[in-house]
Amino acid sequence: MHHGPHRQRPPRQRTGRTFTFELADCHGFFTVNEFDDGRVGEVFITVAKQGSTLAGLCDALAVAVSLGLQHGVPLALFVRHLAHTRFAPAGRTDDPQLPTATSLVDYIFKRLALTYLPYEDRVGLGVLTAEERATRHAQPILTGPALGAWAGPARERPPRRRHGSTFTFELADCQGFFTVNEFDDGRVGEVFITVAKQGSTLAGLCDALAVAVSLGLQHGVPLGPIVRHLAHTRFAPAGRTDDPQLPTATSLVDYIFQRLALAYLPDQDRAEILAAETRMQAAEAGLRALAGTPALAEAVAPHVAGGLGPERLATRHTASSS
Repeated sequence: MHHGPHRQRPPRQRTGRTFTFELADCHGFFTVNEFDDGRVGEVFITVAKQGSTLAGLCDALAVAVSLGLQHGVPLALFVRHLAHTRFAPAGRTDDPQLPTATSLVDYIFKRLALTYLPYEDRVGLGVLTAEERATRHAQPILTGPALGAWAGPARERPPRRRHGSTFTFELADCQGFFTVNEFDDGRVGEVFITVAKQGSTLAGLCDALAVAVSLGLQHGVPLGPIVRHLAHTRFAPAGRTDDPQLPTATSLVDYIFQRLALAYLPDQDRAEILAAETRMQAAEAGLRALAGTPALAEAVAPHVAGGLGPERLATRHTASSS
């Protein structure tokens, strides 16, 4: 499977910070792990109601942002696109530097900006503390490492006149559509997700997820790893769909990224993703001896259109496990 530009992972022993928050009636925390040079390397978001739609979409957003950061998307770019978003929960926080927020995503990315971006960058992004706004001409206290010269991959934008596809969906009681625009070579270049209740928490988090995924794709994150991390996620809404190729889905995110995989990934990549998921489920069920065996390959291969032969898939899995 092609993995695009080099993915820089945080070190095995990671330095990080955890921030708790209260926003309106929403409580939780997010954890930031850093690269050795102090840059943000990955983010985990946890809200009180684990297993809920809010928690599931926050998990998906954190995964998409982390993949982008590890492929070179600057934190400032995520802040520019995700701070100031507006949807519930919103209102007063327990953070004296950010006493109000227009959404949970707004609070998280403003908090990241205050901690990790220099004052000069934050002025351009419109992210200042209440004190900095009141004393605009005072000498600021920098609370995080500066970005320095940008040496990551250039952002590749889809062409001005873009080819793409729109997919409608019905999943349980949720209806909507998502639009995929492509680069000239047919790769996925950006994604927009629209659900029926615009302005809702679900719609706001779907917008944020689409932005994070699109920024990653435009900085070289391959679609395959995104699908591998976001397909098979489990939270409501879930159940039956109106798609004969994907009659059920374990979440809205699961449906969208499985549909993207069917439309844009070759059979071999999809077989690897499905086999990895099956192996993980087997391990969780206590069937560790099954992972990487011909039995696993035989179970996976029929689920891939024009799939791989079981022997070849088993060989690939054994090699990847060694």
